[in-house]
Amino acid sequence: MEKLKLDQPWLNGVLPSRLPYPSSTLTSRPGGSGKALIGFAFVYNWLEAGGNVIVTPLQLR
Repeated sequence: MEKLKLDQPWLNGVLPSRLPYPSSTLTSRPGGSGKALIGFAFVYNWLEAGGNVIVTPLQLR
């Protein structure tokens, strides 16, 4: 499995072993914890690498 190079230093601190692909990623945390910021960083890096993205934001109550 290959791993996506992440261009944001703060994200490399959170995921030092990078993001494996192909894969699906689910991020679950309380509101306001930065889930969208992390998701946008993944999408940005993936698109920069020439990939395609499908994002499905879910809100469960």
